[in-house]
Amino acid sequence: MKKRVTALCLTAALVSGILAGCGGGAAKTTEAPAQTQAESAKEEGTQAEGAKAETPAAELPKVNVKIGYELNPGEPADLGANAVKTALESDGTANWEVVLYPSSQLGNKSNLIDQMLAGDSVVTVADGLYLSDFVPDFSILFGPFLFDTWDDAWATFETDWFESINAELETKGLKVIGADWIYGERYTMSSKPIHVPDDFKGTKISVNAFPIQIKTFSNMGAAPTPMALGDVYTGLQQGTIDGLENTFTTMYNNKFHEVCKYIVRDGMVKNISLWICGADFYNSLTAEQQEALINAMHEGAKANNEAVETTSEECLKLMKEAGVEVYELSDEELALWKEATSGVYTDPEVNGSWSTPDLYNVVRAAIGK
Repeated sequence: MKKRVTALCLTAALVSGILAGCGGGAAKTTEAPAQTQAESAKEEGTQAEGAKAETPAAELPKVNVKIGYELNPGEPADLGANAVKTALESDGTANWEVVLYPSSQLGNKSNLIDQMLAGDSVVTVADGLYLSDFVPDFSILFGPFLFDTWDDAWATFETDWFESINAELETKGLKVIGADWIYGERYTMSSKPIHVPDDFKGTKISVNAFPIQIKTFSNMGAAPTPMALGDVYTGLQQGTIDGLENTFTTMYNNKFHEVCKYIVRDGMVKNISLWICGADFYNSLTAEQQEALINAMHEGAKANNEAVETTSEECLKLMKEAGVEVYELSDEELALWKEATSGVYTDPEVNGSWSTPDLYNVVRAAIGK
């Protein structure tokens, strides 16, 4: 049983739903009723419309799409990418040919971006921090407690503000085509119990090398330490760092629970995956093909999000079984975390990097908060 559950975390199970269509046959009669001219004409018209709608694939324009990503086969994002492939290849706006390249087979993210900017029909996954190198406002998506719920996050992507930063990104040669994919809620893992901000004092926490994350943990009293994910395990072993922040799935898959035994469920960041393609490729598509691509990304999000929920809880369960203690914040303690990190949004280094003045309040107001 444990082997089966472990496999869920390392390679999420792919569950396919098969829809079978049933056709009913007409009752056999010895004599057909007379058909009026009107009925005959109506039938001929219906047949003509059907023939028009069912354009042979060979007559449709061919569109090749390469979807590349770092994630491995069976992980939630890979399941989502497979759903995108299925949706596109069954679409009638083009003769879509979609090839998936998991495990960085098409190159790392920088390589993929270069291919997009060169006009190639490449799609990959990023997030707000990565895209902030192109449009700084994107980094707020990694802000502490920006979203109360996932629905708040989805509402953000329907706002004029997000439309404006996506348009600005397009001037840099890239375009977001999928923004409703969950990467996961991020929590703090440490070598000692942490319940309130004061517990962070003197604690070295591994973070991404972006001002919004560095300031988040320095405001809590920690010593934020930028470090690549691949170096975190050794850093914990050697005491270079005392903790990290990430999703349950990432913690488990990287075996951080072997050397770090405390998790606090702070959920400071609801981490959203943003799928992107080159602006030139996107604009080469017809309006109908663009819509088909966007709709396919929504289908992929459904598969990804369902898998994320399953694997996240299973990985948490396995870490608990391995001796990790998980602390649930009380409402009063959570309020202290929010108060301690609120200054991030007015910090000159963070707020000053954004194009939109008072960006935190702009985003919160846009989603009705």
